[in-house]
Amino acid sequence: RMFPSYKVKVTGMNPKTKYILLIDIVPADDHRYKFCDNKCSLESCQFNFSSIILNSMHKYQPRLHIVKADENNAFGSKNTAFCTHVFPETSFISVTSYQNHK
Repeated sequence: RMFPSYKVKVTGMNPKTKYILLIDIVPADDHRYKFCDNKCSLESCQFNFSSIILNSMHKYQPRLHIVKADENNAFGSKNTAFCTHVFPETSFISVTSYQNHK
């Protein structure tokens, strides 16, 4: 479960056109992080980019894809119009649990 949640407001689109909105999450870098002394710092292990599974203490970047749907409300051909938006402020480090001793 992602917290805080990822919310976007899409404007400026053609109201007569149907769109498909997709979100994926990709690694933001190839590092593992550790939380110590009230801050996150790099650890020296490497990340395998061939997997999409979220691994704890790794940094990820959500991406929003907007695809123009075809007449069947599907993706259509390889030439289907699409755009991708990345908001750097939405990158996050995944954790298995949050601990606050205070």
